[in-house]
Amino acid sequence: MSDRKKAIVTGASIGMGRGIALVLAEEGYDIAFSYYGDDEQSLKYVDKTVSMLKEKGAKSWHFSADLTKKGAPKEFFDKAVSALGGLDLLVNSAGVNMPLPLQELTEENIDYLFALDQKAYVMLMHYAACYMIDNGIRGCMVNVSSSRGDRAYPNAGIYCGIKAGLNRMIEAFALDVAGYGIRINNVSPGATRVRTKVRRRNCSTSKKEGLRTTSGMRRTSSIPKRSSPTFGTSSGRRSLWEDAERLRT
Repeated sequence: MSDRKKAIVTGASIGMGRGIALVLAEEGYDIAFSYYGDDEQSLKYVDKTVSMLKEKGAKSWHFSADLTKKGAPKEFFDKAVSALGGLDLLVNSAGVNMPLPLQELTEENIDYLFALDQKAYVMLMHYAACYMIDNGIRGCMVNVSSSRGDRAYPNAGIYCGIKAGLNRMIEAFALDVAGYGIRINNVSPGATRVRTKVRRRNCSTSKKEGLRTTSGMRRTSSIPKRSSPTFGTSSGRRSLWEDAERLRT
């Protein structure tokens, strides 16, 4: 019987989600992850993630999921737990920003951002908490928040508010589950380079300069390629008094 731990990671076919899944694989986790899109390119990203996880000794399962749809988070969660045969760690990573200034916002834009970046996170934490409590698991949950939860950026009012709300939510949610030995933390990355060299070359100079101007950054962080102190700390054994902490990267 395998002694590897079991983790669910949303949005792990590419970008930060993939980087997180790979770090967890190095730390001894098998991974069940969600991805969005069944087009050829999306499936290539999935295959690449599966191959990279296998190279690190991890078993993995992947499920297509539009987490904005009603019932989709529960359906994905049930499939993931069944495939893994249990759950030790939930990582909410799937998310998107749809930059628009206040005067150009639409109801559809607002609904989509709240559904994916907040509601799906909360529902998956709810399902994970119920599963861990029912099965006596002293597990962990980690959510990818953002520096935008602490600082205002133009064209990101809804996204900033969602991440700020998520940061406060975990402080309350952590109190709800601390007595069961379950810990919840957020990580708040700043601007992070997720493109390959080819994709970066294809990114317009105006977009790059615009990001530097609005964020005030002089450099970007990169997706981790080896064990990360951030995730090693958040998902490892720590005192419950250190729960609900937000780690900024």
